[in-house]
Amino acid sequence: MHSRTKAQVSHEELLQMIEVAGIKDCIKIEELTGGEFNLAYMLYTKDANYILKIGPNSGTTMLTYEKGIMEVELWAYDQLKKHTDIKIPEIIHSGHEVIGNHWFIMSKLPGKLLCDADLTDEQMYHWQYQFGQALAQIHNIKNDKYGYRQVRMHDTWKDAYYDMVFTLIEDADKQGNMLPELSEILRFIRKWEGALDDVNVPRLIHYDLFDNNVFIDENGDFAGLIDTERCFFGDYYADFFAIDCLGYLENNKGLIDGYNSAAEEKIEFTPHARARVALARLMLGLIMFTEGTTRLALSDPQHWKRKHLGSVIIDIALHELD
Repeated sequence: MHSRTKAQVSHEELLQMIEVAGIKDCIKIEELTGGEFNLAYMLYTKDANYILKIGPNSGTTMLTYEKGIMEVELWAYDQLKKHTDIKIPEIIHSGHEVIGNHWFIMSKLPGKLLCDADLTDEQMYHWQYQFGQALAQIHNIKNDKYGYRQVRMHDTWKDAYYDMVFTLIEDADKQGNMLPELSEILRFIRKWEGALDDVNVPRLIHYDLFDNNVFIDENGDFAGLIDTERCFFGDYYADFFAIDCLGYLENNKGLIDGYNSAAEEKIEFTPHARARVALARLMLGLIMFTEGTTRLALSDPQHWKRKHLGSVIIDIALHELD
């Protein structure tokens, strides 16, 4: 997919980067077009395949939280490697050589993405149960403050949440974006801010656990995850809707059962717990609505599809909070 945040790199520069990383016998380089923010390539060798991710050029317009997120992605992979048994890519090389942009090369995880799997209800329950247990491991990684490491950290989740949301609103305003139902958004956040006060442990949140970022192996088991750059420390309920971002947590019984079998704090369905899920969904909708303008030209149909999806997610969240 074309995106204005993707770097421009020549074939000769790619070959130099591959040489710097020490990868031998590269027989094919194929651009991966699914992502929007970073430029990415699949590198094929005789013995293994690798993925090269290249961050945006210096001075590229992006959202505030996106500045420095490649460092966040690598930091989060390191945390998962140290504190969990979740399968993640191996980082082969990370640096700024050749082009000046931050880039890294990682191994390709075996298995296939969940979005490419056709599962029965029983198979999905099995996969979600294991995924829930893995998610509990991620949330056991804790901090003493809340928010984005690359932006600002706060003593309370409420302060961090307000900062993250208002920063998105400021980003949208700078772009000339008219956020849908802004007064309703602010009214419902204020109405349910007491639920934010319930959060008393800053836990590591992946916040990008869509079905194109999680893996399943040939046996139907959970087989790892990728794309940790949206990570922050916050409310563990923020990670429960991404697999089914337009649906409801109650419908994912395998996830609930697996998570509650391993987590320090369990999934419950109190009014405040439901509000915490909805508030996290609302923030994701704001991100998706706003990021379309920095990544996609107004003439690109994907620009309007992204804004529409962001608006739908915001509407679902407001309906939940009403």
